[in-house]
Amino acid sequence: MNLLLDRLKGNDRLKRRLWTLLQTDSLPHALIIEGGEGSGKTTLAFLLSQALACRESDAPCGVCEICRKIEEDICPDVITVDVAEDKKFITVDQIRALREEAFIRPNDCEVKIFIIRNAPRLNVQTQNMLLKILEEPPKDTYFFLLCESSAALLPTVRSRAPIVKMQHFDEQTLSECLCDISLNAVSLQKNDPSSFARLLQNAEGSIGKALSLLENKNGGENGSTQKTDELLGRLCGKRPIDRSDLLLFAQTIGTTREEATAFFDELLKALRDLLAVKKSRRHCRLMYFRDMETAADYAYALSHQSICTLSEETLRARSLVADTNANMNLIKHTFADAVYSAV
Repeated sequence: MNLLLDRLKGNDRLKRRLWTLLQTDSLPHALIIEGGEGSGKTTLAFLLSQALACRESDAPCGVCEICRKIEEDICPDVITVDVAEDKKFITVDQIRALREEAFIRPNDCEVKIFIIRNAPRLNVQTQNMLLKILEEPPKDTYFFLLCESSAALLPTVRSRAPIVKMQHFDEQTLSECLCDISLNAVSLQKNDPSSFARLLQNAEGSIGKALSLLENKNGGENGSTQKTDELLGRLCGKRPIDRSDLLLFAQTIGTTREEATAFFDELLKALRDLLAVKKSRRHCRLMYFRDMETAADYAYALSHQSICTLSEETLRARSLVADTNANMNLIKHTFADAVYSAV
């Protein structure tokens, strides 16, 4: 297998399968690459693009002009399509432009490749528009559709593009891979094993997410985790809950939708643990807490009904944050009021 594909960590079975297809010139003209955030979907799409476009005998070589342009995302024949900042979905005009571009001869390469990030952001109309060119693509044209879940795509689209799934790592494998590629990971594991263990748990089997957390100045204790711990401390402490204090806290949840979403995701995992502890009497697998004693302390400080209500309100707030037209300050304010009422 070409050494360049080693840049994609793990996924050995998938890499062997794709390498065989590349070597036999039988890679499908369209692939759906499925995997969670930071799982390597984009890395794989660009590696495949290099393998298809590179003219060297050991393609992809990673050092020729074409490989370097693809690596830097400046190759005119490898075109990425994504949601515009002011839009919710990939637009009809974008797909129309893609279809027109697909029939224009390549500039630098002998192939033309389209990488569609956030493929679920194609609505029914744009997926049907794309379907036409997936059914009868121009010669030497390839499409890579990236998504967290292929279930968000139409069955007709899925029938035209095989699905390849990125691998999730267990914590042991993730730890080994992380330490192989990052000296900071080695240092954190040695000097602060507790924070390193929390980082692995928060990464949820994703190398990309683990590296992102590692870059955080708090060594894996990311902002959303800190905020979740802070809120739980307020709710489960001995002092009475103060509504104005909760309102002030809510405004610090995050300045962006991504930060707020991360906080609500972490809080949902913590609340799930608390419900599991109450139901199983400590015999359960934890998603957020590192030890059962801590989870139990929080769980028994809140009633079952309070935890259920908090979970519902957290899920509601998370859904609202996803709406780019929603008022973030209003969502936070409403969430704080709901938390105050729940406890």
